[in-house]
Amino acid sequence: MTRRPRWPLVAVAALALLTRGWAYLDPRQLVAARELDDATMYSVAVQMVHGHLPYGDVLYLHPPGMPLAMTLLAWLAHWTGDAWALAVGRVGTVLLGVVCTVLVGVLLRRRGTAAVLVGAGLYAVWTPVVRTERVALLEPVLTLCLLLALLVLQRSDGAGPAWPRLRPTTTAPLLAGAFTGVALTFKLWAGVTAVVLGVVVVATRGLRAAGWFAAGAAAVVAVVVGPFVALAGSAMWHDTVTAQAGRPATVDAFAYRLRRFSPFDGFGSTLWSDAALRAAGVAVALGLVATVAVGVARWARSRSDARRDETTTWALLAVAQALTVLVAPSFFYHYAAFPAPALALLAGAAGAAGWSWVRGLRRRAGSGTCGGPRARRPWASRSSRCAR
Repeated sequence: MTRRPRWPLVAVAALALLTRGWAYLDPRQLVAARELDDATMYSVAVQMVHGHLPYGDVLYLHPPGMPLAMTLLAWLAHWTGDAWALAVGRVGTVLLGVVCTVLVGVLLRRRGTAAVLVGAGLYAVWTPVVRTERVALLEPVLTLCLLLALLVLQRSDGAGPAWPRLRPTTTAPLLAGAFTGVALTFKLWAGVTAVVLGVVVVATRGLRAAGWFAAGAAAVVAVVVGPFVALAGSAMWHDTVTAQAGRPATVDAFAYRLRRFSPFDGFGSTLWSDAALRAAGVAVALGLVATVAVGVARWARSRSDARRDETTTWALLAVAQALTVLVAPSFFYHYAAFPAPALALLAGAAGAAGWSWVRGLRRRAGSGTCGGPRARRPWASRSSRCAR
């Protein structure tokens, strides 16, 4: 088996570290006011350390995963102060973004160097993703959990290095469900991911595997969220579901959302740029629909083919997650990081297909030259290009 080169993964990791860490070359920026949400979640963690319960004593609009994770920072603040404790969290999020970029590359690695450079390279420079992975927000955790779940499912099917203990219909779905459950303890949007992966597991591995997937997710949610439900009761439901559903909607033009969603956000709104964005959105949507249609047809033919058809899984995730972001009542820049990994994986797959097509054209052109008039000339040598 040919070993894949490691330099593409190193390259995209370095690019991700550069784009995310550039803002912190001045250490003072680590403690500057950059975001509201990370400070809010940190304050809830501080309240927890001092014995105050989220939902019951403190208003918090998400599941308790992030405040629980930030309790380590709250304890650290006893020695460093709040500003530098939160700065440690920001550095950790930057490193988390680098890990997510590498995981995108690892998932694409078996498709070749072009796939890694296109897919993981796009994720490394995706503007709203870079901004999101500079501060401690929820979306980077959702990305990490999704990529780990996809990696477990991929490796259990024999793609890449074998993981013999991850049985395709038991251990692997259980572990993938556990990663999805971790995401659910951070943000309820992960429920969209859970539904899509559950459908994929049913279609590719059967009902038994889907049961293991659901069991893994339910077990993690019960362990993490269960104590808060028991202590806070209906207050938790009110904060995380009722209050979220009642948040006032922001009036954003669809072109504005597409512009903020763009991998290269930052250009202004003009008649031509908005038209180009809409055209690109239609092209991407048609490509996703075609990918899903072809993939589902392949799934219907053979479960073995379905298990190895990752492209359809990525397309289903991209459709469901992008619709969640684009039709949500409110919109903020970090929402665009939710479907970004699935779209980056699809971009990598497209890059690999395009490079394969180009190589095929070059081979055909080369073989035509070797058999053409040049090869019949007395002075023409057939030993160099034609022999290869």
